[in-house]
Amino acid sequence: MKIKIKKAKIENLNLIQKLNYEVFEASLSYDKHLDMSWPFNEKGIKYFKEALISKDYCCLLAYDGNFPVGYLIGTERNFSYRKNKVGEIDNMGVTKKYRGKGVGTALINEFKKWCQKRGLTQLRVSTYFKYDKAINFYKKQGLKEMDLVLEGEI
Repeated sequence: MKIKIKKAKIENLNLIQKLNYEVFEASLSYDKHLDMSWPFNEKGIKYFKEALISKDYCCLLAYDGNFPVGYLIGTERNFSYRKNKVGEIDNMGVTKKYRGKGVGTALINEFKKWCQKRGLTQLRVSTYFKYDKAINFYKKQGLKEMDLVLEGEI
């Protein structure tokens, strides 16, 4: 298996939507309020199109030969109360059959290069608190706990 990372283009919209839907399927058990139609609805399409055409986003696709196996969308996020510049992974997913085979690491490494070219000094990502597989994966990439978001019913 030889994974290749390529810059995603607007013509890859449908492919990214499908890969993102797989992320939603994996995340549904952690978030009962997740809108499963989002990857294909008006708001989701608008987000993906803007990310795919904007120079402010890094949109990547991972391929095994000609077969798409993962994606990553990231951008620069700067917080007025912090001194550093941050590259944040908005969303990322690897198709189930390819998880644990280095695809996610390859995507993150390419995103890190994009961040370095822009002078960003930190990498940031959010995941569900109980999603141990994702947490362990990101820790292997050198990330550590930073924030904790609490949410509850009113």
